[in-house]
Amino acid sequence: KSKQEIEEEGQALSQNEGICGNVKLCCLQPLLEVTIREAEAQPFEVLMQFLYTDKIKYPRKGHVQDVLLIMDVYKLALNFKLSRLEQLCLQYIEASVDLQNVLIVCENANKLQLDQLKEHCLNFVVKESHFNQVIMMKEFEHLSSSLIVEIVRRKQQPPLRTHSDQPLDI
Repeated sequence: KSKQEIEEEGQALSQNEGICGNVKLCCLQPLLEVTIREAEAQPFEVLMQFLYTDKIKYPRKGHVQDVLLIMDVYKLALNFKLSRLEQLCLQYIEASVDLQNVLIVCENANKLQLDQLKEHCLNFVVKESHFNQVIMMKEFEHLSSSLIVEIVRRKQQPPLRTHSDQPLDI
C-alpha cells in the first residue's frame, strides 16, 4: 500500500473509533522496504509475475536483450530455488541461442557462472556448421581470452562419445 492509503485508512479508523493518537502514530512509521541484492527491477518483475501466475510472458525469441533478461531471471530462479522457473528459463534460452547472439549469451553465462548455459553455447559454437561463421564474427575478437581458449580447445578435442553413440553388439 502507498503511504497515502495507509494514512487515509488510519484517519478513517481514528474518526470512526474515536482513537486519535495511536493509529496516526502507527501509520506515520516508514513502510517496510526489502532490498534484494543482485536483482534488477525487470528480472525481478518477471519472477514476481511467475510467482503469481505460474507463467512467463516470454519476450521476442532470439533478441539479445530479451535473452539476457531471461538469463537474469534464470539466475534469480537459481538463487530462490524455483526449479520450474529454472526449467522454463533454460528452455527459452537454449531455444533462442543462434549465430547472432551465441557469443553474447556465452559471455554473459560465463560472467553469471551459469555453467549449463555456457556449456550449451560452447557446444553450439564448436558444431561443424557454426564454427567458421562464429570465429569470423567481430564479437569473437572481443570475447574474453579464457573463453576463446576454451572454444579452441573444445574444437581441437574429438567429441566425447556417449553411450548411445556406440554401436550395440547384438
